[in-house]
Amino acid sequence: MTGLHPTGWQGRRAQCRRGVSLMPRISLGNRRPGVVVRKVRGPEPVRTIHAAVRKTSLPQPALRGLLDALREAAAQ
Repeated sequence: MTGLHPTGWQGRRAQCRRGVSLMPRISLGNRRPGVVVRKVRGPEPVRTIHAAVRKTSLPQPALRGLLDALREAAAQ
């Protein structure tokens, strides 16, 4: 997989025309043509996301927005 580029992993797998990757739903926003997505079933995998921040940083609007976005994405 490649760093944070949203379609990097898809491009590498698609170019090889083979491969299986387990990816969180949040990373599937910009799928490349030819990439097939299947839901994993029985039992579905789970993940836990933690955010560590300084108490003094909590009032910052950008940080609050990021934490809200993470909570929203985790609830999906």
